[in-house]
Amino acid sequence: MKVSGGFVAAAVASGVIACPAAGLTIEIDYTFDSGFLTSNSVAQAALEQAAADLSELVTTSLGAVQDTNFFDAGAGEATFDFSYSYTNPSTGSIQTLNPVSLPEDVVRVFVGAQLLPSPTLGRGGPGGTGISAGFGYGGFISDIQADTPVAWQTAKAAAEANIRRGGPVYGNLSATLVDDNGIVGPFSYDFDTGVGIGNVWFDTDSSWHFDHTTPVTPGKSDFYSVALHELIHVLGVGTADAWDDLVTNLSGAGGEWTGPEVSALVGSGTTVVDDDGVHILEGFQSVSIDTGLPQEVVMDPTITVGTRKTITELDIAFLADMGWDIALPNPGLAGDFDDDGDVDADDIDLLFANLGNADFDLTDDGNADSADLDELILNILGTAYADANLDMKVDTSDLAILAANFGTIAGWGTANFNGPGIVNTSDLAILAANFGFDGTGSALALAAVPEPAGVALLGLGLAGLAVRRR
Repeated sequence: MKVSGGFVAAAVASGVIACPAAGLTIEIDYTFDSGFLTSNSVAQAALEQAAADLSELVTTSLGAVQDTNFFDAGAGEATFDFSYSYTNPSTGSIQTLNPVSLPEDVVRVFVGAQLLPSPTLGRGGPGGTGISAGFGYGGFISDIQADTPVAWQTAKAAAEANIRRGGPVYGNLSATLVDDNGIVGPFSYDFDTGVGIGNVWFDTDSSWHFDHTTPVTPGKSDFYSVALHELIHVLGVGTADAWDDLVTNLSGAGGEWTGPEVSALVGSGTTVVDDDGVHILEGFQSVSIDTGLPQEVVMDPTITVGTRKTITELDIAFLADMGWDIALPNPGLAGDFDDDGDVDADDIDLLFANLGNADFDLTDDGNADSADLDELILNILGTAYADANLDMKVDTSDLAILAANFGTIAGWGTANFNGPGIVNTSDLAILAANFGFDGTGSALALAAVPEPAGVALLGLGLAGLAVRRR
């Protein structure tokens, strides 16, 4: 069984591309990290976000793993004892996990860093599975002949369900039993294994952009993108029998994939697997489920420095063909940037603060700019600039809010209409230009503008003021 797949950075530099689950939980284990991750909370956050994003997608329910399976049939008994092996992510040495114990739905991934040959950014994949088995017997030969096969087959069935867990096939355990006297016994075992643990490590010498919440700095490699790629290798892409069984005709010009989901998405499985046999074809494009925009798939062999990748429809189709159950995340409300279930002043403030970040793009043009502000305020919220309390009117109540906060640092809900900052005459000008808007469909009775103390101190009327929108 393959242990790891590589991920390398393309030498080409370019500008920034802005870009727990019902079933699976990818659990990050820092036991063997030598400080590369444990001393960098920003890197940890990016790695754990990648794990959470995958966990949200994969809904396959995995059974708990226990160390042994035993059955006693009287004169015959049988035991299966499991272990896991994996690569120490910081030293490269092989570690053995025994006894084995995992909760249901959990895949444990040991993470760390080491110096990798340039231009490799990271490596990752599932761990291996080991098993030892034996049977005991006593009494009369007729009892042995009758009871030992019962014990063996019963324990074997329980062991297969235990280690297989219910996910895609990762590898196969096969051996012939030898008893304590060195005599080959009458039984053999041969069954498939699932995933329990994995290992991922990152290059210590690369120029990393660690913060997954900000656009990638030109000339740096995006840590989130690499973490996502390597964790998908842990889920078996390029590393499991379930992958190998669907790859054919590797000929030097790309291989063929025989799974139905990929073929349905791209029209054919021909020439979609990279020549290395463990990745999607280099440069293949698909639609990101996060941004809705086309991008290079996560699971091709390279990433261009200065760019970010999020998981695409094609990456998901490969996982589904391998046997993972997938549930696409609820896209939620357009404009609900803080994911709190509604679109309000906080979301307007977030958009202002993230202009230039395509993660906040509402108009599908690859950027977040004034057009996205218009989309959020005018179309999604259905109101106008200067509607501080978002009641779909621009009236004296909004003016009172502005007066109460004039000269203070504020956001949209406290009458800063051109981006978080100080409420000043620019905001008053925006309010003047929109005063009288009524998006409720009823006539707005315009009253004379009052001059309570807070407003009088502005020293300005509402007429004839130039509007400046940022």
